[in-house]
Amino acid sequence: TGWCHVSVTKSQLSPQSALYSIMNRHKFWKRDMEHLFEPEFIHTLLLSHGESQHVPSSSSNNSSSSSNPPPTNDMVTVENVSATYRGRTAESGAATSTKAEPKQSWEVPRCCGCNTKSDISSLPSDFEQSSSSLSSRLQAPSQWIKALHEIAVMVTQFLELPSNILVGNDQCHCRGKDALPPKDRTTKDECDTSQQVNPKCNDDLLRVFYYDAVPPPQDNNDIPILGSSPHTDWGSWTVVWQDDIGGLQTYCPFHDKWMDVPVPAADTEEEKEQRIQFVVHVGDVTSLAIGHAAATNTTTNQRKNCITTTTTTTTTSTPRVIWPSPRHQVLSPTGVIPRASLVYFAYPPPHISLRKMEEELVPWWGKQQQQQQQ
Repeated sequence: TGWCHVSVTKSQLSPQSALYSIMNRHKFWKRDMEHLFEPEFIHTLLLSHGESQHVPSSSSNNSSSSSNPPPTNDMVTVENVSATYRGRTAESGAATSTKAEPKQSWEVPRCCGCNTKSDISSLPSDFEQSSSSLSSRLQAPSQWIKALHEIAVMVTQFLELPSNILVGNDQCHCRGKDALPPKDRTTKDECDTSQQVNPKCNDDLLRVFYYDAVPPPQDNNDIPILGSSPHTDWGSWTVVWQDDIGGLQTYCPFHDKWMDVPVPAADTEEEKEQRIQFVVHVGDVTSLAIGHAAATNTTTNQRKNCITTTTTTTTTSTPRVIWPSPRHQVLSPTGVIPRASLVYFAYPPPHISLRKMEEELVPWWGKQQQQQQQ
């Protein structure tokens, strides 16, 4: 299917890990998220950056009113906190689509010093200095990024995949003592290189989604309202931390049917302090790289076992789909309660090519085959 549930208990973690820290704040993660989408806060942010479009209040979020459509292009990047408010801009489905989707989102990169599109100096002084400032509100996402990246690394290590191929293990040093000040950076390639071999840090990013609640269907023939249209993710792993509302679906080509991704059974408050659960699914790059590695390994073995004759024999192998990158979508929640989720996209290090991944994964795939035969 290309996805799985991952459950991590506190006893498995070091007290210094980001996962350990967010488990201590499990009661507050949705509240911290909701603070990022408070209408007055977003309205002030947009106005301060010259945007005047209306941001629907929570009451208007509960209906799909065509008379008051949500904005489509309210995107604001604030540099010194490296975050972009994406509004309701669609980010899945057709690349040319400008249709808004019934959700809002923030995008926060793991590389913490490479956004340059806007300057926080344009914000009102009392807005930035207040306790509800953007910097304060984004302290939680910075911890979420570290925690979800730990999950991506754990999955890679559990599968005994080569390190720093599908997922980068290095920390971001773009705010190090030798890094360029944000105002002096002109491209993402000007991140701090003092402790890195490659000039570009990483492409990993977190998206914080807040899906509007929509009216329930009138009958069984009503088409569900999609919060995210069907798509695949092109990275290595996607790590999803969601509330218990549900709505994530994957497409099963064998049954030609959309299947619900089950929401893990609700824990008690005491259990939540000891265990945290995620959904992890395969990205396009991982699917391609492992498929190519398996095909290369198969071709190599065929050549080794080929009987030499007077006629030259050439063997080829088509890339196989070993781990599919699942096509998925999100149904908008019905009723009055919005859906909240954190989606972390882990990508290969910027300097790694698909050919390099294949070369590194061929021995790994051969080892997997040997273990299965034993």
